[in-house]
Amino acid sequence: MPTTRKTPIPDVPTDLFDDDADFREDETSPPIPASPAREQAIAAELDPELYGEEKPVIRALVPRPEAGDHQARTHALGLQIQQAVTEWKPGFTVSVGFSAPVEAPSSVAGALREVTSVMESLARFKRWGQVIAVPELGLTGLLAAVSDERLVDYSRRHLGPLVEHDNARKGALVATLRAYLETGEQQQAAKRLRVHPNTLRYRLERIREITVLDLEDPETRLNLSVALRVQALLGM
Repeated sequence: MPTTRKTPIPDVPTDLFDDDADFREDETSPPIPASPAREQAIAAELDPELYGEEKPVIRALVPRPEAGDHQARTHALGLQIQQAVTEWKPGFTVSVGFSAPVEAPSSVAGALREVTSVMESLARFKRWGQVIAVPELGLTGLLAAVSDERLVDYSRRHLGPLVEHDNARKGALVATLRAYLETGEQQQAAKRLRVHPNTLRYRLERIREITVLDLEDPETRLNLSVALRVQALLGM
């Protein structure tokens, strides 16, 4: 029985972002030893608006350990914070986010903005109670930098005809597409959906007819995979 092999896909769908977006690495300065002068330098670099918001948010500069697994230690610290707050105020939901380590005061404000943006985006995705290291977020972190309006437009552009078909006929083409892309081949997708392989092949053919897309094209697979992730994140 024929199966479809898993096709590698490129890294990032470019049409989620503005063409004139400016991605530049921050200039780095030599490390400054810990001291009151360094704390004053950091405070001077920070945008007052970042600390002037009336929100239930706590921001802290955490010293980087000189030895050991930095990621494991920060994750453990986040869990300890969650536990302490939960014990203090049962029922509270606490999320903790960490930026990548920074070496100079001039980098602190940028790191804070990045974490703030990601945490606010996770909240709008209704992903609460998280302990997150921003550099490890992968695709979700990438999507966090995109507005809801643009995400919705992206998802509808790639999945709209299938969603309309499913709503009109109580179909399962979107679920079929998700299973197919996540498993990478037809037999495993059929098992996940608990349908006969012939049923799955028929649904995939209907998807091709409705979308007029080549499901074996790497760029197409990437765009559809991201659109499905957006749909899940926004609860569409």
